[in-house]
Amino acid sequence: MLWLAASFLAVASSSCHPSRKVTHPRESQNDRLNDLAAHSRTVLTSRKKDGEVRIPFTLRDGGIHLKMVWAGRPTNAILDTGSAFIAWPQSLHLTSTRTGIPQDGKMAAGIVKQGEWAVLSSIKAGDCEWQDMLTVADGEMKRRGPLKTLAPPEPLLGAPAFHGAVLTIDYQKKEIIVRESSYDITHLPHQPHALLLTPEWVNGYIPVLKGLIANHPAHFALDSGCDGIVISTRFARHLPHSSFGKATTANINGVQVSTRCLKQVAGTVADTHFRANGARVLDLPGDFDVLVGTNLLRPSRVTIDYTRHKVLLEPYSGGHQ
Repeated sequence: MLWLAASFLAVASSSCHPSRKVTHPRESQNDRLNDLAAHSRTVLTSRKKDGEVRIPFTLRDGGIHLKMVWAGRPTNAILDTGSAFIAWPQSLHLTSTRTGIPQDGKMAAGIVKQGEWAVLSSIKAGDCEWQDMLTVADGEMKRRGPLKTLAPPEPLLGAPAFHGAVLTIDYQKKEIIVRESSYDITHLPHQPHALLLTPEWVNGYIPVLKGLIANHPAHFALDSGCDGIVISTRFARHLPHSSFGKATTANINGVQVSTRCLKQVAGTVADTHFRANGARVLDLPGDFDVLVGTNLLRPSRVTIDYTRHKVLLEPYSGGHQ
């Protein structure tokens, strides 16, 4: 599920061991975070071409769940291309170096996570290791109105983990593939119906595509942490009242919130027409209108090149898994 910074913007360089840069309103804190981020690195120990590492996943509740080891502790984690953070709940009591610098992250439905910047010495999955990573240790979640927690949150492996690398999500084989930046999707042969796209980017991390919903121009964020389609409350004002169905509830990172649903929504994104039932309407942070989640992404193998700022969609045979 999409999660944006309330008080910072993080941007990574284009090497496989990127020099990640973070800006912060307080100059002294900014300098310290920049120094810590510069020492974060991604290490692929595979001997395969382009350092290729394949990591299996399971799909549960629309989310991509990975078996990982965070700071020496085995745990499940969620791959979330819509998160501008690598984050973990403080309830895990991971061994970390705390910075004392607070960080509030804005999520969907008006939820705010209050956390603290912290460095983890190691995050592992297969032959991929993220060393000395600048992360957010999540604390209390807050929002206006009632807040009902459904389940303990899992760590989020957000988009910053893949800067300077190339990430492929293969829904058919149920694995992610991490490669070095030498894997250049712009020069590889593609199948006839593949789409090589140049999206806009939110926070330097999250790819956003242009499209239409009900003939209204819309911006679609690709969010592997979302299980379907979520439309912003702001954009939903363009839609006729007759489009809306009964109110329901949604699970946002383990928190139950009330939401309106659209009986049916049709549109176009990346030259692909879609029609979906039960799209949810929520307050969303960021300058975009729609979250495109697993249900729309899984008919294709999705590759996000964080170095060249490209997205490659390769439809599976028959258009589905």
